[in-house]
Amino acid sequence: MYITIGDGGNREGLASKWLAQTPVSAFRQATFGHGELVIVNATAAHWSWHTNPDAEQQTEDDVFFIKGRDV
Repeated sequence: MYITIGDGGNREGLASKWLAQTPVSAFRQATFGHGELVIVNATAAHWSWHTNPDAEQQTEDDVFFIKGRDV
């Protein structure tokens, strides 16, 4: 399982133009943010992605991963 986010930012500012959408790029958004992975126990983990346009972060997406359980 790979979760790739490109929210590190850069000195040029937010990206606002992209090349054509590819099948491996499920979602694009021009905001700064960060991901958070919490290991709940030996069989479960919770991942969330947060934008932080201002001083307070907002949860934009999240998912639970449970070992051995197909969704």
